[in-house]
Amino acid sequence: MSYWSRLTLDTLAALAIGAAGIVWGIHAVDGRADVTGIEPGDRVTAAVDALRTDDVYVPPDGRRMMSKEAERELEAVIADAALPVHVVVWRASRESGGEPYSFSLPEMIADQLGEPGVYVVWQGPDDADAAAPTGQQIDHFGPGLVETGDAATRISEFVAELDEDSLIPDDNSDYWGGVSGGIAAGVLMGGAIALGAWVLAGIVRAVTGRPFRNRPRRG
Repeated sequence: MSYWSRLTLDTLAALAIGAAGIVWGIHAVDGRADVTGIEPGDRVTAAVDALRTDDVYVPPDGRRMMSKEAERELEAVIADAALPVHVVVWRASRESGGEPYSFSLPEMIADQLGEPGVYVVWQGPDDADAAAPTGQQIDHFGPGLVETGDAATRISEFVAELDEDSLIPDDNSDYWGGVSGGIAAGVLMGGAIALGAWVLAGIVRAVTGRPFRNRPRRG
């Protein structure tokens, strides 16, 4: 096989592997996780039951992050909000059932409760998220939840900024423009990786006293 044939095959293989990996990553990570097939754990069930009667749920393990007084003040802010808001403040845990402690947790609670509004899950000063039930999303240009600092203060600021237009229909749009866009992005990124690897290999060869391009010897 000639040098150019081998180079062409290697490049096509690198592009194919890069495209496949990026497309898989896009559709595994981007967008909302499918939580409908995941059975909620005990903690999620307890939170949902509590939210049927109260807007804020703080179990014992979350009390260090939000006192009872702060909880009452937050409930007053929520009562004046333009939209229904449901808040869970607790310590993150992987030991209480099948709930996924990831960006899908607010959506799972929302779908289990089945009520409209905005759902906030605060699990620590660097672990907070807000979401809407299936079929809706928080407007990208609306308020953002700052996940650092005091829980009651940050959530209150977030709730105060909500308005009637902060929830919009979820169009299920893909950041990369669907499968075709993902493939195109994969080809471009895979090509950049292949080119970078080729240049790096050439530099290594040049530094070690060999030709930059690895051409086969002629007989």
